[in-house]
Amino acid sequence: MLTQTYIKYLKIDFFTFDLQDMLSGKIGIKGAIRKKRFRNRELLKCKECDLVNECRKPVLPSLGLSNVVIVGEAPGFEEDKSGEGFIGKAGDLLWTETERFDYYRQDFHVTNINKCFPKISRTPTKEQVDVCSKWFVEELKELKSRVILSLGANAYYFFTGNESGITTVSGKIEWVEKVPAWVCYCVHPAWVLRDRKSNMKKFRDSLKEFFNLVERMGGIE
Repeated sequence: MLTQTYIKYLKIDFFTFDLQDMLSGKIGIKGAIRKKRFRNRELLKCKECDLVNECRKPVLPSLGLSNVVIVGEAPGFEEDKSGEGFIGKAGDLLWTETERFDYYRQDFHVTNINKCFPKISRTPTKEQVDVCSKWFVEELKELKSRVILSLGANAYYFFTGNESGITTVSGKIEWVEKVPAWVCYCVHPAWVLRDRKSNMKKFRDSLKEFFNLVERMGGIE
């Protein structure tokens, strides 16, 4: 279980953390949770992989009240149609479950690793993840996010290089140096919808770990 001491400055929008125990002296985090917005419209011009030929247009990130990030794999049909991430059945499930913890969509920076709907491919290839993830990296650099919920196998691949195993690591939290941030891996809500009875507990347990992390980092005001 993570430990921390932190100083909360009243009416100032950042937190200062002493993470010596957590990071073995590697790094201290200033501004772990704060209000920060980022939305790069240059993304709409991207033609660096062939997924752009399958979608209507790349889906921009949804701005949130904090720099805490929820990242999925790629837009689906409804997201492609509306231009907004995590709507439709999978999105409804995600936001219904976050509300159980008294957090809401507008609290988070919502985005995907791949920005284009893989209408034909169905699932982005690892090569397409590698190409498109530069946009996500740019988001993180600007946001200076230190807390991320990673949903699904392709997001897990981006952070770890592992091409499988999301169901076995769902709920795990680790420091990912290349980001750098604390990342909580979680099965994708679309996976839960395939068999709610069997899959919901793993999803809820993983979200619980994530929101425990958010609370330990000071929460979102």
